[in-house]
Amino acid sequence: MAVAAASILAKAHRNSELNELEQEMGLPLDRGNIEAVLRHPKATEVLRYVYINGANLVPPATNTVQGIEADDYLHKVMRESRLETYSIDFKREFPKNATNIGKVIAGMANCDGGEIYFGIQQDTRNGTLAIVGIDEPQKVEERVAGQVSKCQPPPLIESVLYIKSDGRKVLKIIVPMSNDLVYFESRYYKRISSGAEPMTKYEIDNWPDSCRRKRSN
Repeated sequence: MAVAAASILAKAHRNSELNELEQEMGLPLDRGNIEAVLRHPKATEVLRYVYINGANLVPPATNTVQGIEADDYLHKVMRESRLETYSIDFKREFPKNATNIGKVIAGMANCDGGEIYFGIQQDTRNGTLAIVGIDEPQKVEERVAGQVSKCQPPPLIESVLYIKSDGRKVLKIIVPMSNDLVYFESRYYKRISSGAEPMTKYEIDNWPDSCRRKRSN
């Protein structure tokens, strides 16, 4: 009952904020106005919601880094991150079980935030990473957005697309630390060293201290 009530309150709050945005923009936020919405100065605020009135609005990568700059950044990631940790997750591709990503996103948001890299494969046997790249980063973003929409409240994720000099692409999803306890498909999750697991009643009752190593501002 508590989860159902939280869902109703979150939806009501979301709808209220969207109504305020409609008034500020002077533009109905519906499917027929997608192009106009995306051109509006407040488009980034609208895109926080991912889905508005039945229209699937998937935000494009907030930034694209290419060439040598991308090579240098990814080399640093490979050098400093041997395997997945509390705040970093590596995926060769978007997993077949999409809910695994939703759980990780909710878990990171409830803990200290984190980063998910699509296009980097980890080998747990020898502790190495390999950049394999992804072919269709936009589709990965769409699937990530779909999982974010199932979180309440949805974390305000960001994304960066890295395109190496050889053409391989790596998509980074940045999950911020949430100011509110986030649940995914009616359960609360916390980030562990690799993946996410359901929070206990004690952890829920004593959140955020029960899940965080650092405090939000």
